Amino acid sequence: PVANVTDETSVGRVIERLCSAGICAVNAHTNLDCAPGGVNDCLAQALGLRVEQSEDYLRVGAPGVRTAGELADLARATINPQAVFYGERDRAIDCVASSCGAGGEFFAEAARRGAQVFVTGEMKHNERIEAEGLGLSVLLLGHGESEAVVLEPLRARLAAQIRAEVFAPQRSGARD
Repeated sequence: PVANVTDETSVGRVIERLCSAGICAVNAHTNLDCAPGGVNDCLAQALGLRVEQSEDYLRVGAPGVRTAGELADLARATINPQAVFYGERDRAIDCVASSCGAGGEFFAEAARRGAQVFVTGEMKHNERIEAEGLGLSVLLLGHGESEAVVLEPLRARLAAQIRAEVFAPQRSGARD
């Protein structure tokens, strides 16, 4: 959080420039992760999951692919070609859990919910080792890459809302 706006920090300088130009800015991060249609929902959609369980930072569901390797290949093709997979590529899967950003801390909950693969942006080394000890394969997408999946859907939603507001028929106070 920004406690003070001053030209002594890069964030402060950006805020001052926005204010000087009369531009409002909305900065959603953690709240957008959890929101309906937010980052975690968009990540699950990008992974082809049919979400069956949704709780704050975790989405759990059935994948649209049959093996862990196919899921890794899908993620590399659609989210980040540099995604790192830990596990057996030929492992048959029917349940995947995902959590965007630095969601590594949710691996144990993913295992409790029956996931065979846990997908997140990043996690600590010891968390990954513990996840593998619980029988999870792990797919690391990169922090920013796992969150960027929300940008186009969010842009489209905002554009549609703006169009609806701008082009809505003007209502007069008169009654018919």
